Amino acid sequence: MSAKATAIAEAVIAQLQAGTWPLAFTPTLARARVLDAATDLASLQVTVSPQGRSLARGDRGSNLATYTVSIFLQQAAGEQAVEEAILDTAEAIADALAGNRLAVLPEALVREVRHEPLFSVEQLREKGILTTVLVLTIEQYETRN
Repeated sequence: MSAKATAIAEAVIAQLQAGTWPLAFTPTLARARVLDAATDLASLQVTVSPQGRSLARGDRGSNLATYTVSIFLQQAAGEQAVEEAILDTAEAIADALAGNRLAVLPEALVREVRHEPLFSVEQLREKGILTTVLVLTIEQYETRN
């Protein structure tokens, strides 16, 4: 992924690290991450992944860049209370990010947050791993070359 997309994802990580959430976690950066049972999933694993970038013509020498960043939240589930805590954490993150600028990159605005509460039904059924995903749409104006 490009340096710009990585910078956006790192700004999302900084925002997550600065927050207080229902479940504690340490976010990591990766292109994509879907953990399996071999990984320690006793605690919540959060992965931030830059997914793509699109450009639209802006005004007076600038383009509107739209970035897509996914946040994967994964943990071994099984108990309803654990599953609810994971989903509550995802919702808290969505509420905190939607419509706000990223603190370390204030020119970037989180325009939209889409929540996919149950990303992989098979993984939950077969391996007992709950994966929920937040898909962020982040916009920023960039100088046209």
